[in-house]
Order: sequence, then C-alpha cells, then structure tokens
Amino acid sequence: MTLESFDIDNMPPYLAMSHVWSESLFPVSHLANSEVDISDGLIMLETVLETYKELSQIEYCWTDTWCIDQNDPEDKYQQIPQMGRIYQNAVAAVVTVRHQFSFDQAYWDEIVGELEAAFDFMNDIDIEFLPKAAALYKLPRISKLLEKAALVLSEFNNLTWMKRVWTAQEYLLAARVICIGEDLRPFYLKPEHARMVMLICASDSGKYDHILQGCGNLDMLNRTAKGQCDSTLAMILAEDRESTVPEDGIYGLMAASGVVITPMRNASIEDIWLSWCEASVKAGHLLWIMLPFSPPSHPQNCIIPSLTHRNTIHQGVQATPLLGPVSLSPIGTLTFSAYLAGTCTILHSFPFVADFPQPADLVASVNGDLHLMTLVCEALTIGIQTAAETRKYAKDLCAAYHHARRHPSRRPKHVPHVQFNNSHAGPAHLALIKSPLKTTPVIFWSAADLPEGRLIAVDLNAQVVARDELEGRTFLILSVPPGGERSGRALHKVGPTSHVFVPGDGDLVRARVYGGHVFRGPVERWRVGGGECWRCGGRR
Repeated sequence: MTLESFDIDNMPPYLAMSHVWSESLFPVSHLANSEVDISDGLIMLETVLETYKELSQIEYCWTDTWCIDQNDPEDKYQQIPQMGRIYQNAVAAVVTVRHQFSFDQAYWDEIVGELEAAFDFMNDIDIEFLPKAAALYKLPRISKLLEKAALVLSEFNNLTWMKRVWTAQEYLLAARVICIGEDLRPFYLKPEHARMVMLICASDSGKYDHILQGCGNLDMLNRTAKGQCDSTLAMILAEDRESTVPEDGIYGLMAASGVVITPMRNASIEDIWLSWCEASVKAGHLLWIMLPFSPPSHPQNCIIPSLTHRNTIHQGVQATPLLGPVSLSPIGTLTFSAYLAGTCTILHSFPFVADFPQPADLVASVNGDLHLMTLVCEALTIGIQTAAETRKYAKDLCAAYHHARRHPSRRPKHVPHVQFNNSHAGPAHLALIKSPLKTTPVIFWSAADLPEGRLIAVDLNAQVVARDELEGRTFLILSVPPGGERSGRALHKVGPTSHVFVPGDGDLVRARVYGGHVFRGPVERWRVGGGECWRCGGRR
C-alpha cells in the first residue's frame, strides 16, 4: 500500500478510518517513504471490504496517522479545518477498535426487529397512547429484549474509542459508520434505533440504569446524529471525552457543530471558546446565550457563557429557531428578535448550588412556607401536573418538612419527589413573570452579583420539549438600564428561566390548567451585552 495525494475537491471514492492512537491500529512507525506496512487496522479494513459488496471496489482509505504529517505542525493546523469535509465526503467511516465484541449484526438486527412495535409506540407522542406503551414495555418478552439491547449499547459505550473527542466528530459527520473489532465481525448500529432503545429504557423508572449508567454521551451522540437538536450541541460531547490538548475539545468538534473557526496559535482555551461562541451566536445559534452568566477570573461579555458552563446546556434548550435576523457588533453587542414575555419580580432567592436542589432542600429554603412552595412546584412542574396536582404536591412536601422539624429523630416515611425539568449551576431565584394576560412563576439562574433595578423576560423561541399542544420554552431574563430602554445602552443578560410551557394557540384556559404562560405582542428587536451593555460594557 502506498500514499497518494489528491486535491480535497477531487478525491476518488474512499473510506475514512476512525480509531484511537493508543490502540496502535495504524501506527506511524508503519509509514516509511510513502510505503505502508500491513497493520491490524488494515486487516480490519480488508474484512469490511470483503463483507460489504457495495464497498468492495473502493481502492483508497484515509487515516490521520498516515495522511497528516505528524512531524509538521503547520500541516496539522491546515488539516484541522478540513476534517469535517474529509469525513463528510467519505463513502463511510470505519471504526476500528481493539475489542472482541460479544454480538454481531444478526444479533442486533433480531433485537431491533422484535422491538419494532415498542418503537412505534414511542414514536407516537399522543398522551392517550402512553399507558398502552408503558404496559407494552413491561411485558416479560419486551423487557428481556430491552435488556439485551441495553447491554449492546453499554458495551459500545465503554469502548476506548468512545472516550476521545475527535472520534465523536467522525461518527457525526460520516454518511455511514461501520464498526469492527478484533473478532472481525463488522456491524452497524443505526442512531435512530440506539436512541429509541435508550428512550424506552429511560421511561421505565430506572430499571435499566445499572446497565446504561454513563451512557448519556452516547445518547447525545445519537440525538445529534439524527438532527434532533441544534447541531452546535455537538460541543457538549467533550464533557465525557478526552483529548491530547485542551483546545481539541473545541477544534475536535467544531466541524460537527457546523461552526468552524480558524485555529488560533498560542491562544488559551478560554480565548478559543470565546471565538467559537461568538461565531456560533453570530450564525444564529442563540441557544448559547441561554446559559447562566458566570464570569471567569477575567471579565467577559455577559452573552457568552464561560467554558465551565458549556456542558450544562443539554439539560435545557434544544434549538432556537430565529424570529428575525441576528447581528453581533465588533464590540460584542448582540442584536436579536424576541417577544416581551413580561416583567420579572423576584420573590425568593436560593443560595449557590452545584446543581438544582432536591425538593426537601427547597422546602427548607422557604421554611416550609406553603405559598412559596406551591409557586416553586408550579415553576418546576409546568406542563407536567395540573394546578390541583401541584397544590397537593406542595402540601405534601411542606407536611413532610414540618413533620421532620417536630420530630428530628424520625425521618418521614415518604418524601414526595418529582423529576425537575431543568438544571443549572449557580444562584437561583423564584420569580413571577407578569404579562397583561397571565402571571406565571419561574425559577431563573444568575451570576452571584445580581444587578439591581428592573428585570424583564423575553421569549426568543428557545425550545425545550413539546407535550400535546403545550410548547416548552425557556425565557431569558434581562436587566434594563437605569435610564430605561431609551437610554441608548444595551440590556444586560441575567440568566435563563426554568422551562415554561406556552400554548401554541394562546389558549388562556389551557395555560391556567397546566401552569403555562400567555402573552401577546409583536416581535421586538433587542440589544444585549458587549461593549454597549450598561452593566458589563467595556469589560471584554
């Protein structure tokens, strides 16, 4: 085998290899004077070509260890922005790993085929089908199939290959991904099937958690691959993955995100992140401004989240379809379109927490006050419970709290619990969003130094989930300049709210039943952050 060079716009059909260097499947030492010695990786590649007849005529492959000059830093810098095109243009990506798989393609296909009815139920989001689906998933035969499927996904998730940043991008960009291990039995797991198995398993109250523990990264990988969220969410895949140098946590995923920046020499990881974030927001991916503002050691534009907050975004916003054009000024001020959802009044503040507290913690923070606790529960279960169910839930929480206060040596037999629908790190506040039509409680997150003065909530179409006719959104809390909107200064971003359900038809009655929010008014233009921000202007 020999090396040949081609223009990237005129490459013959080829396969792109995906591997980790530590497994030495395509060792650099096997390359000498443009000649390549046989390696374990090439044996796997030959097996793939023999197995899939439609690939048997392909004569070329690409692998980074041999096709990028590892002794030339300049060649590396030139190749980084091209990685996306290399994997996108390949006929397929071949994942090669040092692992003996316990299953083969026939085993997986049989499981998927028998789970087809379960997949159909999960695809149907009508509430009337949910009880039928739950009953189906609990059938012994279906449970056994789900357990087998979960074990397959867990085995795949635990590969060393799944722990590296660059391999995530290779998986996402390829038109087709074929995997092969040392057992030489190639297979293909369709992202939609893997995603569906994980959804069904997650719906069964933790029954499969012991198998799928740590598989969140795989789930996010498949959701992104299927276009079920904003493409830039590929960036959070760095959370549980390793890279040789920190900047690869950005460069190694930017092609998959759809926002590619020119590699920066001798730049800090924070500066690289700032450059990518600004490019992403400028391209209309406003979900990145929907993170709590937590300034790092050096002051930063309030619209750009710190690098430490990157991995919390998947807990909330999935996409932000634009309501109008987006522009970013040379001094970092963002202009975008959004609705005014209402004024924001803080009722109670919670201390800084690493993650959002559990119900018992919230009860203690409000000293078992039933009124405040009812508002907290309504804010965190919007669209999940009716108003009557929420009041009962809050009453039970407060009763358990006061029982524990009266009898400190006894633990309550039952502490009510509900799965919260948002999670961020930082100080949190219980507040009321008030429009002329509806007042709705929310929780919002902020930096430690909450600005004084008037706060408002805007709806920039940051979408979370959809349930029946209720659309889940997250509002953004903004701080108005002391002189008001007409002062000429840009507004300051304070932070995002918990999920808010907004009836798609503006049905006020339905909003009251499910705790949703209703407002009316035109789309307006807003200027936020950067050098024109009344609070952080000039601190970039």
